[in-house]
Amino acid sequence: MYEGHPENPIDLSEYNAGENIYIYLSYFESNADWDSEKGQGQEIHIWECGKLHFSTVKPVDIKKNILLARVVPIEVYDEKTKKRNHY
Repeated sequence: MYEGHPENPIDLSEYNAGENIYIYLSYFESNADWDSEKGQGQEIHIWECGKLHFSTVKPVDIKKNILLARVVPIEVYDEKTKKRNHY
């Protein structure tokens, strides 16, 4: 995933400490390159890419959803700010 990718960085802040978070990749196709002559007003190519997902539910079909990681955030108390942070 490149630096400017819309899914970079992955924001997992909505999850609680101690939860299992599964990060996985699936195949995605999108029509691309609209052309009025060659495509008669429609897209003439297919853009193939990977789509990142994250969930507390482990993907069932591992052939369609490639499991990349399982992350378990921890909670840390910051003495300076007196707040609990998830990492």
